[in-house]
Amino acid sequence: MAGHITIFDRSWYGRVLVERVEGLCTEEEWRRAYREINEFEKNPCRFRSDYT
Repeated sequence: MAGHITIFDRSWYGRVLVERVEGLCTEEEWRRAYREINEFEKNPCRFRSDYT
């Protein structure tokens, strides 16, 4: 019986959370990151990678 394991690298969420609060990125940078995260979360299968 085959299974699937999904691993999310949440470090890129730092741009819209920690880096934004700490002032480590510009508004343009965190807004772009937020759009990219939303796009990824809408359709994670589109970004899927398979390793054998």
